[in-house]
Amino acid sequence: MDYVTWDTAQILDLDWWAIDLNGCVGHFASGCAPIPKGMRISIQKQLDVFFYEQVPIIADPFESPDWEIYSGFSLAENIWPFKSLDERRTAFFRSYAFMGARGMYSYTADPKRNYCRVIIPSTLLYVQNIPKEFQQYLSTFKFDVRFSESPIISFDQIPPSPLKS
Repeated sequence: MDYVTWDTAQILDLDWWAIDLNGCVGHFASGCAPIPKGMRISIQKQLDVFFYEQVPIIADPFESPDWEIYSGFSLAENIWPFKSLDERRTAFFRSYAFMGARGMYSYTADPKRNYCRVIIPSTLLYVQNIPKEFQQYLSTFKFDVRFSESPIISFDQIPPSPLKS
């Protein structure tokens, strides 16, 4: 079957996308955390290509305030293979800032069973501005929150998909 299974999600760090109440696109790095049921591998691969290779940079994003407090992560801890705090920050923020520069809020999974907002875009990408073939699919993964007001999103808030899983 083409659907991402729970067993697969638990062993893979998957990037996935959803929208909020305003139609803003959000990027989520699962870190082996829960993902919405009904995700299709074939479409996720197409979204990877689209968001990573085709969406242009539209503006510089900025770091979400207090993300370390919400997430429980600390870049000051020297568990990273980089010597300086600046090197650790650059390595950590690279992929999140990549999505933020393309207009997406970017979240990471944390040990507290939440997705924590890491990056806030300065210019937003809305679902109506992406290809039609992806709009309908992403609309099935719609959070009942506004990313602009949500520094954390509980795993319990992951939108249920009406698609068969």
